Amino acid sequence: GRIIQRCLEKNPADRYQSASEVQSEMKALRREVESGEFPPRRRRGMRIDARLWGGIALAVFSILAAVVLIIELSGGPETGERVEPAAELPTASAFNARDWIIAVMPSQTTAAADADLAALNEGLAFTLTAKLAQLSREHDLQVSPANLLREEGIDSLEKARRELGVTLALNFDTHRFDDRVRVNVQLVDVPRQRQLMAETIDGYMDDLLALEEKVTIRVLRLLRVELRPMEQDLLQAGTSEPKAHAYYLRGQGYLQSFLESENIEPAVTLFEQALRVDPAYARAHAGLGEAFWRRYEMTGDSRWVEAAFEECRTAVELDEFDVAGHVCLGHLYNGTGRTEEAISELELASSLDPANDQALRGLADAYLSDGEMELAEETYKEAIALRPHYWAGYNWLGIFYIRQGRYPEAIQSFEEVVRLAPDSYRGYSNLGAAFYYAERRVEARRAFERALEINSEDDLSAANLGTLYFFEGRFDEAAELFARAAALDEDDYFNVGNLADAYHWGGEGEEKARQTYLRAAEMCQDRLQVNPKEPFVLADRAYFLAMAGAAAEAEEEIEKALEVAPDDVSIQHRAAQVYHLIGQTETALQLLESSVEEGYPRSEVAADPLFADLKGNVQFDALIGESLP
Repeated sequence: GRIIQRCLEKNPADRYQSASEVQSEMKALRREVESGEFPPRRRRGMRIDARLWGGIALAVFSILAAVVLIIELSGGPETGERVEPAAELPTASAFNARDWIIAVMPSQTTAAADADLAALNEGLAFTLTAKLAQLSREHDLQVSPANLLREEGIDSLEKARRELGVTLALNFDTHRFDDRVRVNVQLVDVPRQRQLMAETIDGYMDDLLALEEKVTIRVLRLLRVELRPMEQDLLQAGTSEPKAHAYYLRGQGYLQSFLESENIEPAVTLFEQALRVDPAYARAHAGLGEAFWRRYEMTGDSRWVEAAFEECRTAVELDEFDVAGHVCLGHLYNGTGRTEEAISELELASSLDPANDQALRGLADAYLSDGEMELAEETYKEAIALRPHYWAGYNWLGIFYIRQGRYPEAIQSFEEVVRLAPDSYRGYSNLGAAFYYAERRVEARRAFERALEINSEDDLSAANLGTLYFFEGRFDEAAELFARAAALDEDDYFNVGNLADAYHWGGEGEEKARQTYLRAAEMCQDRLQVNPKEPFVLADRAYFLAMAGAAAEAEEEIEKALEVAPDDVSIQHRAAQVYHLIGQTETALQLLESSVEEGYPRSEVAADPLFADLKGNVQFDALIGESLP
């Protein structure tokens, strides 16, 4: 691949200058292959798919831990949304896809009454988005990943514009007439709500392979993208069996809506049907592996974890050059705490498809878990260079900076998110978290309030604003916001833990607080059954147990967290809380000092009621200095 790429360089000076140079390279490669000695791959990385900080939550791809929270973003079209036809279609000179941020958004109108047709619609949109993303480096396309659109449930052009900065939408509308299928594709200028171009593509249900290829070619034509000879294999589906691909497309369609539990079983069934037709269909094995993992997430039944691994490994064995199997395996390794194996798979996935968003995000998770901070930062910046007009790269980088205590840089990153997606409540929530940790509380409050103004059901911003109230000593008001956040997301243990804190320090009574801490600790334990090395979950569980009076178990858990992530400032801060609670004040002070020196906000330490009894301690007073009230 390296040699071929150099042969195809645009600039003649960058190509080989003679056939003998090519021959020398090929001989060197042969020696490497025969000896089994390859130069080490340069590691790449990107995203964090977790959730919590200590007190304030960030809204993106990340796992932090203190008292604030974080978010992610995405988008798609809504019934009744009116798009005006263009008065005249733009000329070739007037339209250039590189100037737009593109999202492929299947319609929910005509397909809504037919779940199977809707799944086909989603499957076509998913595969087309993946192809456009693969082309994004060489053709300067800015493409919003399909998984983000689905995870966040964005169902309108306006939401896509506000939250993802989408400016160009490819709207899909699929109709079925007996054995025939018609796909209508619109190219829509999102800010102006007007149609730029449109295409109608006809095909047959028993040959969706041919239909998908026609759809891809027509869409590329609309976008003025011409495939190069080396990109022609992009049209391949991974199987020569039309019926197998028809099952696969619909299975992927159901899988894109995995947050709705009723869609997991049809996805499993369709992937299994695809594999009965073509047992060697690697992508269908990868799809089935992901579906089994989603089934595990929905049911908590751990037997589906190994079933998922088996399918993903089979996908890689069948086609080691298809990225889907490696992404699937990497995701599973990340999800079960096997960091080194995750890095290996996702590095390979990124080398096969450098623009693959899931591979980059998963690799960043693995780097962060493995303590490879420089590599993670480098990869976030590479992602931004790949898509400079796409908010997500700045979002990932901002979360990374917060975790490193580099708050001014985090603020800059999140300000860029808000600039690119100016009505994004998630962007404002993350920006508020960065302001909070930079001890710019007034700006943090404004950002959280703006996020809630845009989306009143945003649990993270409610929790973050509650955190501000908590450290101002307004415990009852904080409890109201934490209860609101917990009601909006019942599965988030951190919201429950925050609520327990407000009960403990407010007027709800010690026993009610203790029971709530124990409930949060139990929720943590459920997550640790799958990934026993999640440092933030370990640290938070230790804190909840310590607050509930279970000192020995708390100490055991916090030691595990520090072993996994000894240099993370939020882990150090959480550990300081735990050690102070169990009577090891000297260790607590050492950890507090370390966390503050690395950037954890002094003002939060000073305002934390847990440390109120340390005021007057010479070491503690020196630590918080002018932050003393």
